[in-house]
Amino acid sequence: MNKNLNRVAGVACLLLIAASVLFVFGGENSVVNPSTVNTRGLGLAAYAELLRKNGVEVESDRSPVLHLGKNDVLVMTDFDARQGLGSNRSEGSRPADPDREEYSDESEKPAQRPSQMQMSVQRHLAQGGRVLLLGMPGNMPEMRPKGEPLAVQTFGGAKKFSIRVAEAPLLREANPTENAVILLESGGQPFAFLVPQDGGVTLEVTDATFLRNRFIAEAQNADLALWLAQRYLPPGGRMVFAEATSGNAETRSALDEIGKWATTAFWQAILLFAVVVVTLGRRFGLPSRELTQARGAKELMVAMGDTLSRARRHDHALLILRSAAVDRVRSALRLSVGLSEQEIIARMPADAQMLMAQIIRLQGHEVDPKIAVNIAQSLESHLRDIEFQEKARRAPR
Repeated sequence: MNKNLNRVAGVACLLLIAASVLFVFGGENSVVNPSTVNTRGLGLAAYAELLRKNGVEVESDRSPVLHLGKNDVLVMTDFDARQGLGSNRSEGSRPADPDREEYSDESEKPAQRPSQMQMSVQRHLAQGGRVLLLGMPGNMPEMRPKGEPLAVQTFGGAKKFSIRVAEAPLLREANPTENAVILLESGGQPFAFLVPQDGGVTLEVTDATFLRNRFIAEAQNADLALWLAQRYLPPGGRMVFAEATSGNAETRSALDEIGKWATTAFWQAILLFAVVVVTLGRRFGLPSRELTQARGAKELMVAMGDTLSRARRHDHALLILRSAAVDRVRSALRLSVGLSEQEIIARMPADAQMLMAQIIRLQGHEVDPKIAVNIAQSLESHLRDIEFQEKARRAPR
């Protein structure tokens, strides 16, 4: 059995090593989605870990339906993520009249129904929440750090950072609205600015490539990343990364939306149902037997035998048989009550004495039922011979 266990353990170790090698080296270096679970060059796993190491609570949510607290900061990393911030950022747009059936211009058509992500973002902003919008370029697996560091400072120059960004980020143009507040600037251009919106606040970073795994250790990138989080995150809040905006979305069921406990309860119910189906009609424990009151010594002995047999105490059954054999020999030979057990056994034939001694040696050991039956039958045969011989000796002549 030990050999089989060692073989199974060896196979399991080989499978684990093979899975680890495939996990580390099996992927491609062209994975560009800025996800917190992407540990490659263009992911954000290092940024999330940096925040955790500095006491910031970080959570990654892959669902388009987000459940956020008022003090949570929603981090959106999609290049076009500000489309999910609602249509009130667009200038010149006006609400559609639902009573009109004809539209003279394409711009007057009613807006499409917002997606689940857009509704989550709008709901979070409506309760006074905060959104961090990270400007990320598209599919650029060859992205490399720019040769010259980029000087970034707070508006007014009180705080300065020297960071490394992508060589050719191809960023969207930064067009802050009139009510925007410049938080960081670089070369006279806005680098990060605050925009009040729908009762909440949005912080837009025009070039967030310095947060990616390939850049986070360059220059003062990590210092600026921590400064932004600590400056923008309210007390007691979390940094919640919306993975659905970075190519890492998942389709969640109704049970997932209720909570993790609902999914756990569902699978527990399925497991319980499977156990009930498999064990249907099967009894557990000792077999049930009809309990009747013994009406004589024979029935009592049969009941005792059944009990000892179920308990696998054949050695104890032989001990009872040995005591009964001593009483039978005492009665057959008409011996005195004061004689000890050893003196009575000494008057038995040599073979019977050996059987009586063997019964004593078997006490406390598991006795095979066949061996116990053979000992009982042999002892019974010797007892009958003793009784027959004693009757013949006392018979009248």
